Amino acid sequence: MKIQRYKRLRAVGWALAVIPLILSGVTAQAFEPPKAGPKIIIMDNAAPGLLLDIDCEYEPPSEEFFGPVVSLQSLSDSEDCNDNNPTPPIGLSTRATDVLVKALNDADRTCNDILLARPKDGLNVDLFRIDCYRVMYRKLAQSMPTSGDYVPIRAALLDASDKLGQIVRQNQDTSIRPVKVRERGKPDAPATEALRAVRADRLEIATAQAEAVLEETAIVILRSGEIPVRRNIHYARVSAAVEENIAVLRSA
Repeated sequence: MKIQRYKRLRAVGWALAVIPLILSGVTAQAFEPPKAGPKIIIMDNAAPGLLLDIDCEYEPPSEEFFGPVVSLQSLSDSEDCNDNNPTPPIGLSTRATDVLVKALNDADRTCNDILLARPKDGLNVDLFRIDCYRVMYRKLAQSMPTSGDYVPIRAALLDASDKLGQIVRQNQDTSIRPVKVRERGKPDAPATEALRAVRADRLEIATAQAEAVLEETAIVILRSGEIPVRRNIHYARVSAAVEENIAVLRSA
């Protein structure tokens, strides 16, 4: 009975938080991921999205899905489909972790494949890679909830972004004009903010420093998932995705 009462109170609390946003005229736009995925409302003022039409037969997003990074608050585990709770709880979920891991993989595509695909204009594109990860980490962190089970990951990504930014500032080549690239190489995808270059004679040192930052980030995320135990698998997956970022950065 206590559990059922808690679930009802939790649902009421979430409804009370969302209804004022709707009544105040919050605008939203919807997109529909692959058929196996959920339909998600994205609030254009960064308010939490609402999960609709929950699909209990969920499958991870395919490589062809390039939807925007959504608020991880809007996602819940498939077992919640059967608890008669009309509003998904905020917490760990396979779906949310899938979105987070894919966003980190997309950072590799943006900061490696897409950056390298730029027309060769005499610039060494490796010089922009550190700042690219800074931008992508911060954007991902800012899309994440400020409460719930993913907060330690959000904090780790923000900290990494700040440290990468410091590395770029200390080694920046101000004679090279910043560049922008399309995220994931999609023509309709948003462009990154201007990416700054580091000095060519400082690239090796700066890259080593950036690798150390990402290695620390992967470790922090992994350790943050040790307690409570239910975080283990989710945090381990995110940590592994950061490790993949390190491999790409190291190959520069």
